[in-house]
Amino acid sequence: MNAPVAADPVQEHGWLGLDDAAAWDEVTDAAGADVFHRSWFHRLARIRGEGEPQLFVWRTASVLVIVPLLFRDIPGGTGCDVSSVYGYVGPAVRGTPRPGDVARFRSVLRRALEARDVVSVFSRLHPLCDRRAWLEGLGQIESSGLTLAVPLDGTDAEGQSRYRGSHRREITRLYARGYSVQDEAHCVDAFHDLYAAAMARLGAGSRYSFTAEHIRTLIDEGDMNLLVVRRGSDVAAAGLFTRGELGSHYFLSGTHPEHRKLAPSKLLVHAGCTWARKRGAAWMHLGGGVGGAQDSLYRFKAGFGSQPHVFHTWRWIVNPDRYRWHCERAGAEETGGFFPAYRCP
Repeated sequence: MNAPVAADPVQEHGWLGLDDAAAWDEVTDAAGADVFHRSWFHRLARIRGEGEPQLFVWRTASVLVIVPLLFRDIPGGTGCDVSSVYGYVGPAVRGTPRPGDVARFRSVLRRALEARDVVSVFSRLHPLCDRRAWLEGLGQIESSGLTLAVPLDGTDAEGQSRYRGSHRREITRLYARGYSVQDEAHCVDAFHDLYAAAMARLGAGSRYSFTAEHIRTLIDEGDMNLLVVRRGSDVAAAGLFTRGELGSHYFLSGTHPEHRKLAPSKLLVHAGCTWARKRGAAWMHLGGGVGGAQDSLYRFKAGFGSQPHVFHTWRWIVNPDRYRWHCERAGAEETGGFFPAYRCP
């Protein structure tokens, strides 16, 4: 961490970059953060051209707060803006704040971003670890729809009893027809083909694009397992699941068109929940519908006895004058739904 600056005798703050990944992960562990906060995930984000990762660290004698961000130059302009990785991040907090700590944190974060000439901030927040209170007054916290998580308390049988009846029947039918699930870290190319085809079918944007090499990094260096549904030698479906200490995320997946009618992804999610429960995870986060809608994908995920959580995003115009200038330059409406507006495609 470069030269932490003491704001008073009992608090300090500073930035960590990927050149000190060991320190990044040490403080991430200390804050009890999820896998998306870790250095390896941010290193992959940099490889994918999402921005330059920086971890803001603020601590007192009683509390530690971290916020991972991606710094990006604004094309053709001055200053920079920050975003977050494709995952669920926002602040991670460990400890009990004293009176005034939250206000002090907000003030220090504001000054730290202003010192780096930041125009705006956009970050996805963690729907199962609600830390919005630390960001209140710094821009807006907006709901972006519902996301679903399966509680993993109890036994496998108790968990399966909460599935929708049709889900239980179809999982049983898949087993009867010879489908099975294995942990297959080597099956990257086949999985990539399924995932890429699924994203093309949905018309997904570039931020959903992961190459085979990216996926290999997620498995080899990151905290992710690749589960594969097979029927004989055929790969019917496959998905990546995170191995975090808090819980597990159903991160990327794909289904082969020839098997889609039998919905092998139901067996995949079921096996993922069983695997995560054995690891002691508290929940399996499945995500939501396309674009936050309560669509057929949402209803599919709801069938696993999952519980809804509100997914929030943090949007903050740090420098209003500079933000307005960039919007005028780009011919963008400041109040449009896309944020920051000057980056609207």
